[in-house]
Amino acid sequence: MCYTFFNEFLWVFFFLCLFGLVGGAFIFPFRRQLLYPIFATPLSGLLVTAVGIATLYGFLGLSLGLSGVITLTSGAVLTIIVLLINKPSHIEKHTLLWVFIFLWVFLMIFLVNATSIHFGGRGFLFMDGSDQLGYAQLADWINAHLASHPPTLSQEKPYESWPNAMFSFDARFGSFYLLALISWIEHQSGMFSYDSATTVVLISGILGVAAVFSRDKKTFFLLVIGLMISQWYPLSRSGYLGKILCYPTLFFLLGLFFATCQDKQRGFFSLSTLVIFMIAAATVYPGRGIALLFFIPAGLYCFSECLFNRKILATNKKSIEEMASVLLILAMLILLAIGVSGSLSRPANLAVNNIPQQSVHWPILWQQLFEIRTIPGRTPFPPHMDAWVFGLSLLLILIASLIAIKKRNALSVSLLLGFPLFCVLLWFLGQNWIAFQLIGIPYPSVLIGMSVLYGVSLPRKHRKLTVILLAMIVVTVLIRIPKYLSSVERYTGAEVIPTLEYSQSEINTLAQHIGNQPVIVTMNDVMYALPILVEFGRRDMKLEWTPAAWKAIVGYQPWPAPKIKPASLYLIDWKDTKSGCALIYRTRQYQLVRC
Repeated sequence: MCYTFFNEFLWVFFFLCLFGLVGGAFIFPFRRQLLYPIFATPLSGLLVTAVGIATLYGFLGLSLGLSGVITLTSGAVLTIIVLLINKPSHIEKHTLLWVFIFLWVFLMIFLVNATSIHFGGRGFLFMDGSDQLGYAQLADWINAHLASHPPTLSQEKPYESWPNAMFSFDARFGSFYLLALISWIEHQSGMFSYDSATTVVLISGILGVAAVFSRDKKTFFLLVIGLMISQWYPLSRSGYLGKILCYPTLFFLLGLFFATCQDKQRGFFSLSTLVIFMIAAATVYPGRGIALLFFIPAGLYCFSECLFNRKILATNKKSIEEMASVLLILAMLILLAIGVSGSLSRPANLAVNNIPQQSVHWPILWQQLFEIRTIPGRTPFPPHMDAWVFGLSLLLILIASLIAIKKRNALSVSLLLGFPLFCVLLWFLGQNWIAFQLIGIPYPSVLIGMSVLYGVSLPRKHRKLTVILLAMIVVTVLIRIPKYLSSVERYTGAEVIPTLEYSQSEINTLAQHIGNQPVIVTMNDVMYALPILVEFGRRDMKLEWTPAAWKAIVGYQPWPAPKIKPASLYLIDWKDTKSGCALIYRTRQYQLVRC
């Protein structure tokens, strides 16, 4: 177990350094506005890598491996050149800060890779959704094929069915590329590199957001802890790789946008970097969604600035020109996100039809949006206490918003009120499905807004207000800890379902026992049938599917179950029995028998 933990740590540390080196040059234009720019570099590197691979693999038709090598090498060389030209004159030592970061990274590695650590080797937790294998299967396909040879839609090739569907309409290929690259570097399948990849993404995202919004060590620590206990962690464990790339990227972009707006001497390089990051955001998540989510706080920021400075704008022509340039930058970024969506991926048709509505009641959804409850809707509080805690969270938001308005701080107002007001609009319109997709945004936005407000109140003459705001931030974080501990228990403790923990060693041994022989797969549960399709399908093993198993793997297609060819090997689930058959090998999920 210790060896596995150390191995996972080395991989995560390697990727953080690698992506940090790749993204360093793109953070350099913002070095004067950021207190800790180095912590923003890993997320910057992830975004630059997504754009580079999307261009080289999707447009130029290179292999995933070659695209990754070119992108990573180019970014690293550019960062080295920038550092050689602009040698840092003074590097401060932050021993306590680095100790905190290392301990926090250790904790994150354990929380995300608990299954692998438990097995003493690579593992995969497949709970609360099936999207994990959707990403993993696409990553495997991308690693094995060029973009010019898209997957085939054929009943004879069920393994290619899902990749074909994704190539047809999905606009999140940047997420697939990053998982594919990490699995390629680790020499692992997408399934058994998924947890490692989500660890890197989650750590990079939290550090990146904290880096662009913190103004002192206290706010940096509070943002790291506060974002760690957000819904981003359970989203990462339940298959939402795109969201845990998108949401930190959204706030990362907003932070750099606000920094650019407040920089009176904004240069070409900072604007170019914003453009690159927005393009990257539109490759890891649908561009129209990114455009809307970005516009909500950014638009409110511009409106608040105009409102708070209306007298100056009415008399000062230079101020009007300055605001016009900010609005122009905002419009350019919004249009860029909408226009680029999907163009750097293989999909041509971006229409999304017949999206299932989430049957979530608003009283529960409100508490999920502001992260009092977990996504399954469970409350960690005693009966009726969750309503009081939710009320307290709203009261804190209201007080912070009033302070921000009184202080005429447009940035804090936009973060504190933007997404909560949008949620109210969705509630009024009855759009619970759209609201459900926002879980993981309102609370981080409020936390960041309070931190920004605290940062501008740091001068000694505002000492009393500073103490009040710091206490509000601490309470805002503390009331979310029970929800976070509930999520940790679910994904690392007693609530983990043992049969949904997959061991790479067991899967490989099972594959060796089957070899080139045909095997009849009988599982009718998606959570057990899909891993067989993803892991054995990529190995081109001879799989025969019963009607129930067929429905589990390609039930979204209008295909009848194929006729089963005779075979002596059967793969049945862990609790099934088949009379007259001899057991060959057993895993936590499966039994391989010969009949």
